[in-house]
Amino acid sequence: MRIAFYNTKPYDRIWFEMIAKDEGFETEYIEEAIDEDTVSLAEGYDAVSVYSDMEGCCKTVTDNECLSNENRIRDNITDKIIRILYEEGIRAILLRNEKIDKSKLLGINRYGMSVYAVPAYSPRKAGRQALGILPSVTLFLLPFK
Repeated sequence: MRIAFYNTKPYDRIWFEMIAKDEGFETEYIEEAIDEDTVSLAEGYDAVSVYSDMEGCCKTVTDNECLSNENRIRDNITDKIIRILYEEGIRAILLRNEKIDKSKLLGINRYGMSVYAVPAYSPRKAGRQALGILPSVTLFLLPFK
């Protein structure tokens, strides 16, 4: 399977590359968010992976871009982008978040495309992250002698 990853950062690529190698996927990493100008970069791929706000923009920057809580421009998947992806042969949209607008799903379904998303974030994962950074935090809190 050939996957175009939009809106990727260097720390994303580390994990994507490990999984792609293990699973035999061919990947392309596109730093820009998907929009009407960059959607054509996915031509020839089977799927696109986006960091999307398919539920709606939390804070509008421009008509097609949203800011997330980590100041990453979110991919705003519009009906026009869905149509272009379909016309370019994309058959799956892989979301790197958990929110999906039902109306967007209906639009994607109309073209026979599949959508895969993170089902939910685990509270245990958040706890593990907190425990993982605790040693680093204590280094900065303890006075050096």
